[in-house]
Parts: sequence; structure tokens; C-alpha cells
Amino acid sequence: MLRDAAADRQSVWLGYSDADGRVLRILFYPERVEGGRVHGTADGAARTLSIHRVTGAVQGCPAAAQPPPSALTTADVAATASD
Repeated sequence: MLRDAAADRQSVWLGYSDADGRVLRILFYPERVEGGRVHGTADGAARTLSIHRVTGAVQGCPAAAQPPPSALTTADVAATASD
């Protein structure tokens, strides 16, 4: 999903586990996926995220204030990176 979103220049809602183990939900604009990381922007700032910390991903929409409630709680992370 992340590679497709980068190729199509689409946003993605990501669940992302931070260093303290909290899952953050961010609207992310991926630019490329390589070497176990996804590079892109969130909140107007450049970000590089480790794929192993992504807990889930769903297609995003900038107009949406929140991702679907259960969309980011579980995911097949391998499928997220390669789909």
C-alpha cells in the first residue's frame, strides 16, 4: 500500500508506534519506500519512518479529520510495505 500511495502521490493514514510504545495516527504522504523505511511528509515536515513501527495503514483523505476507528489497530505490516 505504501509503495502504491507513493507512486500515486496519495495520502495514507498510518498507525505508528513511537519510542515510548504509543501508537500515533498520522496523515502521511509517502514519497518512497526503501531499506525498511518509508520517506515522506506529515504535518508539512519531512519524516522517515521505520516500517517495523507501522501498525497499520489505510488510504487517506486530507479532508478526513480521523482515520476509520479500527483501521489502524492491527495490520499485516509486510503486506503494508509491499502491497
